[in-house]
Amino acid sequence: MPVVTPTLTPRLLLRPPDAIDAALVFRRYAGDSAVTRFVGWPRHASIHDTAAFTGYVLARDAWGFGYASEALRAVVQLAKGLAVTHLYALCHPSNSASIRVLERCGFTCEGLLPTRQVFPNLGAKPQDVARYAYSSGSRLDAPL
Repeated sequence: MPVVTPTLTPRLLLRPPDAIDAALVFRRYAGDSAVTRFVGWPRHASIHDTAAFTGYVLARDAWGFGYASEALRAVVQLAKGLAVTHLYALCHPSNSASIRVLERCGFTCEGLLPTRQVFPNLGAKPQDVARYAYSSGSRLDAPL
C-alpha cells in the first residue's frame, strides 16, 4: 500500500481517515440529515456505520468558510504534481453549494447523466447526476 503524505493548506490538513476518527465524524456530520442530504450513501444511524465508511463532507457549522474550495484546490494541485491530467466529480444537480465549489476551482459541467444514482437520503428512485470535469490547462489559477 502506498504511503500517503498529508497535504497542508493555509487552514486545513488533508489526510486519510483513521479508525479513531469515526466517533467525531459520526457526531459532527455522518448522522446529520442536512449534511448528508445530497450524498450517495445513507445517513449513518450509528458509529458502527461510520467506522465502516470512507468518504467526506463538511459539518454544517463549517459551511460557508471556503474550506471545500481550499481542499479541492489542494487536491487539484496534488493531482497536477502527480501528472494526473483529468479529474471528474459527480454532484446532485440541486446541490448548488457543491456546484459553486467545483466551478470556482476550474471544473466545468460536462452534462447531466439521467437517472444515474440513488441518493438514499432523498428517496429510492435513481436521480440525475451532474458530471463536472477538470483537465490540465483549466482555469486552476483563477482567483477564488
